[in-house]
Amino acid sequence: MGEYLPSPRSTATDVESVGEAQPLVHSVTKEHKEQHEGTILGSTITLTNTILGSGTLAVPYAIASSGYGVGVAVMVTIALLTQYSVHLLMLASDAAGNAAAKTYESLGHHTMGKWGTYLAEFTFIFGGFGTLTSYFIFITDLFCVVFSVPKAYRAWVTVACTVFVILPLSLLRKLGKLRLSSLLATCAVGYVVSLFFTVYIVVQSSDHPIVVDTPAVHLTSNSVYTVTLLIQAFACHNTALPVYEELQHRSIKRMNQAVFGAISLAFVLYAVIGLCGYFTFGAATMDNILVNFTPEFLDAYPGVRQPLLLGRLCMAIALLFCAPIATWPFRSCVLSVYLRVKNGGRQTPSSAATASEFTGMTATLQALILFAAIFVPSVKIPLSIVGSVAGSLIIFIMPSLFYTLQHRPVVSWANKGPLAMFALGVCVFVLCFSLTMLKLENEFFPL
Repeated sequence: MGEYLPSPRSTATDVESVGEAQPLVHSVTKEHKEQHEGTILGSTITLTNTILGSGTLAVPYAIASSGYGVGVAVMVTIALLTQYSVHLLMLASDAAGNAAAKTYESLGHHTMGKWGTYLAEFTFIFGGFGTLTSYFIFITDLFCVVFSVPKAYRAWVTVACTVFVILPLSLLRKLGKLRLSSLLATCAVGYVVSLFFTVYIVVQSSDHPIVVDTPAVHLTSNSVYTVTLLIQAFACHNTALPVYEELQHRSIKRMNQAVFGAISLAFVLYAVIGLCGYFTFGAATMDNILVNFTPEFLDAYPGVRQPLLLGRLCMAIALLFCAPIATWPFRSCVLSVYLRVKNGGRQTPSSAATASEFTGMTATLQALILFAAIFVPSVKIPLSIVGSVAGSLIIFIMPSLFYTLQHRPVVSWANKGPLAMFALGVCVFVLCFSLTMLKLENEFFPL
């Protein structure tokens, strides 16, 4: 999923040396001294690592919400649109040149002034909060299943994971060693995808294969989840900017190759777990596919039990240690906003926060996320809202604005592609967010 994680430019060593993130709008007077050492293969791996995440577990539900035919068609469409939007983002970055650092916040400030910075900050704060809430819910669900925790004690599992692991690690200002957990999460996703492919083959080749209704087209009010869950599943844009800047022999063509490779690999993995999960469970497919296995299913196919336990445990542990990393840029963005307000509008790096401000902000944010994770009834709620709001902004709207505002006149035939992308983004934002909220109200909070 499009995780809201630190830029890959901040390597483990960098994180340990500078602690909190640098200012959101970086100084552009300094000469660019970094060496361009990134290869196409390395860039592809970095982007793939960004795309894949906990949202992979919700892909089968996204496909089940509309049927496999519509689900795959939507997935192909979003993958192609993601490729194009990253292309626009790179063109906008080149057009800005040395006038803006290679971040969303700086490009927003360069093209739209302070309102561009505010838009980028809102997107990453909103998206970061939703992503972390989904992390907490996934972690709780998986540990409850692994250790057979009764539903009545579910909230205590969330509290324990937060108080004893996530919060202490989030209070560290040097998280370099934890960055390996991102690799662990990607490996866990790969294992889970392989597991579902194997389970599907085992079930269908058994003496008593499961027969479920899996229509190609199944359009209902749930179909909005197909779009919103898959939108955020392919996002890699914030990582794409620093990856592009570090690419050897940097060119749009070479970057397009890296992005195409990452999106293609993610598409294959999503298609495998999505289709295998849907064809195995049909309409009963849940928003966390790893909790879809009933005791009756495991009794019928006992060979699945231990591999499934390993997959659940690996995914839970990986997400548990990824949560502090995801907290890092989210908190940095909030701290930057707080310090700017405190200092009368002067842009201040989050690293300037005092120890009490740093600790207090971390504890406050973790408490809010914990509260949301306990009381939000389903992980598809934060994932769907993030997809419709932050996903629309970061994938469709902002890259289009960054490009068109640097290629005037804005309304011209030459800008037809970016303008169409912008219009599509606005439609997705308004329609998907409205339908998502209506669906969630009817499903979870009926009058």
